[in-house]
Amino acid sequence: MNIPPQYSDLESALTVNPNDVRNELIMVNPKLTSGAISIDCDRQRLLEVRICFDKDLGFRDCPEVVRQTCRRDEIIMPPVRGGGP
Repeated sequence: MNIPPQYSDLESALTVNPNDVRNELIMVNPKLTSGAISIDCDRQRLLEVRICFDKDLGFRDCPEVVRQTCRRDEIIMPPVRGGGP
């Protein structure tokens, strides 16, 4: 799973459009489809990105998860804590 460079190592919160996040993840992971990814948010923040995999760790569509994707125009992507060595 590749992460778009603009989302790696964030030092401060970033305001993003959930659809842009999904599309950029698809761009850097050519086998990933929009049917296999869901962006989860609350009223203001990105909570998690859900990616569906098959038993061989290939991407697979999961309409039950995608149906619950974030519908907001803008959300805040907080920096990840605790990453690193």
